Amino acid sequence: MTAEAFITLTFYLAVFLISVALANLYQNSCRKGEVRGGFAEFLLRSAVVMPVALLVGLRGFDVGWDTFSMVHSYISDNYTLAYLLSSSHDPFSLIACKLLYVLLAGNATAVLFAFSFATLYILELAIIKWGDGVSLPLALFVYYLYFACTGMDQMKQMLALSILAYAAACLVNGQRRSFFLLTIVAGLFHFTAFFGFAFYLFYLKDSKHPFLVSLLIVLCVVGTVFSDLLFSLLGWFFGEGAYSDYFTGRFAQQAQNAEGGTGLRFVLDVIPCLFPVLFWKKLPVSTRALILVSLIAVMPLRMLGYQSDFLGRLSYEPALMIVFAYPLIYKGFSTRRGFAFALASCVLLLFYFYVAYSTGHGVVPYSLAF
Repeated sequence: MTAEAFITLTFYLAVFLISVALANLYQNSCRKGEVRGGFAEFLLRSAVVMPVALLVGLRGFDVGWDTFSMVHSYISDNYTLAYLLSSSHDPFSLIACKLLYVLLAGNATAVLFAFSFATLYILELAIIKWGDGVSLPLALFVYYLYFACTGMDQMKQMLALSILAYAAACLVNGQRRSFFLLTIVAGLFHFTAFFGFAFYLFYLKDSKHPFLVSLLIVLCVVGTVFSDLLFSLLGWFFGEGAYSDYFTGRFAQQAQNAEGGTGLRFVLDVIPCLFPVLFWKKLPVSTRALILVSLIAVMPLRMLGYQSDFLGRLSYEPALMIVFAYPLIYKGFSTRRGFAFALASCVLLLFYFYVAYSTGHGVVPYSLAF
């Protein structure tokens, strides 16, 4: 890791900690009954995520591998909406980009900020909706270390991910219609979010369906070992049309022409997701299967990245459950053991953050758009 990367990432971490501190103040105020809803609550919640929204949204166009292409293709007058809809997937993202570009007087930076703020605010709402067992500051801290910098690169998928997080919160609160509707909306923002429909299958009480839960876990392990077969199976369903590049086109060919097999990046990406699995008994029974199977499903989906470039991004959807897993497990421990778990978790996630983003997603060095 270079000195520039370390300084840049430490700056990001400082901004994350400001947001986490604000989240802690907000959560304590809510518990004291000092927050009564309405527009004032919207402002307080906005203030919690604003530091990170500004960090991500006001980045220069050279920060994030996809930022310049997004601005050039979607947040500009270079291509018409009709052309983009006919040649690309993720229609809601395309429409949102064009609509915001018009409403914000062609200011691409304002559009990037709007996406960033919406992504983080919806995520915050999802964490709050999940229930009192999830600590808002801890959940945000986990998200920031694992996902936030990805939002500088893959903003469409991160927005879809936040919508999917809210859909999952609806599911665990018994709002099934809302879950299905929001999952469809998320998928139309980024196709990978359609994986969220699997959450409905995973949402089982393991005490009532132990065989099915065990079967799902075994299938995840088998899919990891035989990722080429999983890739072929998915190709039967999605190998034509808008997603053909991932299965028979240039992305698949690039991966197949690359030298080497599974690398350490796979280990780096999955360890933060598998660590909570070691403490699965501390998860609430009502959501244990959903979180456990989702986190194990990260492995086979991440392995798809070795079959086709960018297809490994499917793993972000099940990995989303770490946002809820870490706080729920922490709550299940006694004070002393909870502190030890929190400390180990922070060390692991910080290691991931510094290693993964020092060379990944093009987030180093940082620059402002103005």
